[in-house]
Amino acid sequence: MPSLRRNITANFAGKLWATALGLVFPPIYARLLGIESYGLVGVWSSLTAVLGILDLGLSTTLTRELARYSTDDDESSHREMRNAVRTIEVVFWAVGAVAGGGIVILAPFVAQHWVNAQHISSDLVARSIRVMGIAFALQWPMGVYNGGLLGLQKQVAANIIQVAFTTIRVLGAAVLVWKISAAIDVFFVWQAAVMATQTLVTKVALAKSLPGSERAGTFQLELLARNWRFSTGMFFISISSIALTQTDKIIVSKLLPLAQFGYYTLAWAVGGALTNFTNPVFVAVFPRLTQIAKKNQPEELSRVYHASCQIISVVLLPAAAVLSLFSREVLTAWSGDPRLVAEASNVVAVVAIGTALNGLMNIPYALTLAFGWTRLNAVANLIAVLLMAPMEYWLTKSYGLTGAAIGWLALNFGYVAILMPIIHRRLLRGEVWRWYLVDVGLPLAGLATVVLPFRWLIDWPGGRFMACVYLAGIGIVAVAAAAIAAPASRERGLALLGRWYAFRRTT
Repeated sequence: MPSLRRNITANFAGKLWATALGLVFPPIYARLLGIESYGLVGVWSSLTAVLGILDLGLSTTLTRELARYSTDDDESSHREMRNAVRTIEVVFWAVGAVAGGGIVILAPFVAQHWVNAQHISSDLVARSIRVMGIAFALQWPMGVYNGGLLGLQKQVAANIIQVAFTTIRVLGAAVLVWKISAAIDVFFVWQAAVMATQTLVTKVALAKSLPGSERAGTFQLELLARNWRFSTGMFFISISSIALTQTDKIIVSKLLPLAQFGYYTLAWAVGGALTNFTNPVFVAVFPRLTQIAKKNQPEELSRVYHASCQIISVVLLPAAAVLSLFSREVLTAWSGDPRLVAEASNVVAVVAIGTALNGLMNIPYALTLAFGWTRLNAVANLIAVLLMAPMEYWLTKSYGLTGAAIGWLALNFGYVAILMPIIHRRLLRGEVWRWYLVDVGLPLAGLATVVLPFRWLIDWPGGRFMACVYLAGIGIVAVAAAAIAAPASRERGLALLGRWYAFRRTT
């Protein structure tokens, strides 16, 4: 599966770069803007995440439809692909305009009655939120264009665009607030301008990637009707997932001062960055599993599924172990801010474990979507939402920031324990223990043999640079141990070693 490996590699390269930027620049922004102004960046992140419900499941529907049609090389399939893109992009532009306008109108109310700003004026907060609304309207349709590129497995192109514009947006914002203006509303104006340009470039890239004529497709209401069951299921999954991932942040922003929310946002920037280790595999494997499911190839399905799950474990679990066991050292090396370490180290550890459990569910989730089975996740999320809000409220009131993070950990532990047997019983009968013991258990055991001794025995050096070197060394050794323990990566490594040895013998 060379194309799958290429896509995974491209996705990892893009996400690693995004992760690096996401780890380096938040503390810089916080210093330049002030922690309270930076709290508005957390408001923007939560706002865009909550408004993700407006996706209505359509971006995933487009990814799945283009992946399915790509197995047939005929004019009819090409026409259906273009019609699908046109239909869904019209919906996205309309939704983005309405939602963005609503944010602009409601900005004064949010500034005065929700955000607990203590040292910046409500007028500045309102102006910033208005710009957030404009930025949302301009960047929202990018989701459908990017989803189309993923469905066509043009993920190298998607990552090139993402890396280029993320770099421009992040570096440009740093220069802007450093040299020109440290006003938070000016910061968001820059974000909006770059996002608008990225949307346009991604649209052009998708148009050129679609097979057949470059003529735009036509809007077809019947296409939405034909996919209503899958789209509706994805909508309920999306709305409940957003509720589950944002409940803690909404409650923290309401119950605690904005500065505390700023620390919580920074902690999530570190612990939540683990999603960047799983998303590259998910977006590459989902279209592939969709194609295999359509062709009804059970042996190939099992092989790709378990190999992908092991890739997730090898790249995710070592990073999660380092973040959870060395959270104080990570934050010290990252920011050098003793107050941030004191406020956020426990939050980082808990968020990292919860995010790791969530990440392990990515490929099983992709498997359910490949078969169009959305009901399980929708029902599970609905039950979780009913439990999550009161639990988060009590935990935050009782235990502050750490309590808010514990709710995220409990949620994902329940998913791994309850949903995995159900998914395998229906789609890969008899293979659930292979997932628990081989796909996850062996890599976890392998990395534990090296990470735990480091935690107990290591003498930490002084200075942030040497701490970074030590942490990187621990992470590399942990990844190597996990890769050796996982059968798929071990076999792949031995095959590469064999080819290298054969090449050396012939030269």
